[in-house]
Amino acid sequence: MSESVPSSAIDLVAPAAVRDPHAAFKMLRALAPIVWLERHKAWIVVDFDLVRAGLTDERLSTDTITPLYERLSPEQRAQYADAETLLRGWMIFNDEPTHSLLRQPVRSAFTPGAVAQLSEEIAELTDRTLGSLPERFDFVRDVAFPLPAGVIALLLGVDAGRVNDLGEWSKQLGALVMGKVSRPDAWGRALAAAQEMQSYFGQLVERYRKEPVDNLIGRLITASGEGQEQALTPEQIIGACSLLLFGGHETTTSLLTTSIYHICLNNDLRNVSTAAEADVAAFVEEILRYDGPSKIFVRRVREDLEWHGVRMTANQPVYFAVAAANRDGAAFDGPDRLVPDRTPNRHLGFGWGAHFCLGAQLARLEARIIIPRVLRAFPNITLDCDREELTWHPTIVGRTIRSLPVRSGGMGESPSAPYK
Repeated sequence: MSESVPSSAIDLVAPAAVRDPHAAFKMLRALAPIVWLERHKAWIVVDFDLVRAGLTDERLSTDTITPLYERLSPEQRAQYADAETLLRGWMIFNDEPTHSLLRQPVRSAFTPGAVAQLSEEIAELTDRTLGSLPERFDFVRDVAFPLPAGVIALLLGVDAGRVNDLGEWSKQLGALVMGKVSRPDAWGRALAAAQEMQSYFGQLVERYRKEPVDNLIGRLITASGEGQEQALTPEQIIGACSLLLFGGHETTTSLLTTSIYHICLNNDLRNVSTAAEADVAAFVEEILRYDGPSKIFVRRVREDLEWHGVRMTANQPVYFAVAAANRDGAAFDGPDRLVPDRTPNRHLGFGWGAHFCLGAQLARLEARIIIPRVLRAFPNITLDCDREELTWHPTIVGRTIRSLPVRSGGMGESPSAPYK
């Protein structure tokens, strides 16, 4: 570590830091823009401009699977080979040129038009879900977890009866990808999910290859057809599907839950239920900035280098704290205030550069449709527990409430008005 760079003993998965990561990031920012974390043996970057620069710096690798895999014994590596193979097929864990090879066909299939076509189906799925809820329910379990899985199922052309499986597979992979590798069964659970994913999505790819349809898998198959310059193998298509499942599910579940959590704490935010489309969009962007699903994007130093005055060693992890960057007073006025109509809002909640989240449009669309409908159906929704009783998943990279007990306060007007 560079002698001039401060270090900190802050533990990012300690209960206090998990509950309020912004307080931890504020303490780190007071030390320096770049700090060495003794507990994690990693660099952390909390400055907005440096985080944005780091996310596009090719000297820093996105391959964070290799360090995880190297912690395993030879026997474990052999046992968990399927999980590793699946995760190595995710574009987010690959540098150039492999990253572009994996991303381009997905991007060409994941068009704004294809996403927008889901609007009415998302609204209908939301209305059915909300209409069956009792007065007291867990917003995560009953709304924020199943709805994104259902939407991804629509996008991929998954059978309706397998939607619950999608959510469970995403959850098990999340225990590994989101930083819970300390759990002794994390790799085993991820392996089981990977094997089931590979089997099921492999069957879907074969089905839609023989019987072409206009869904995301069908468009991936078309984009990867014979003669295409950047064709994907069947295994890579399966990898793309599993990544979209995980990314589209985990992020949106967190975004929906955190939005309702803050609305329950602040009655002034409830007018989003009747707000114009542009105002709802601004509210969603502000939630992404103020308390978004991602706390940290991890990179790995490729080779020894000096980065913005700091000497870094090959293979050291670098934590780019987007949650800290999004509360940087040099980039945002009143950074610790939730301002629902904040404009402009150049937050880094979905990343930056070549690895900007492909599912951002879908997550935004779901939030813009679902949140107002929840509030129109349940205008008096409140927390059904003390705020202090809530807990967050203890991960380094993600910010997700485990459970959000709410009381509906009775049904309001029907949420089934056409989506605008």
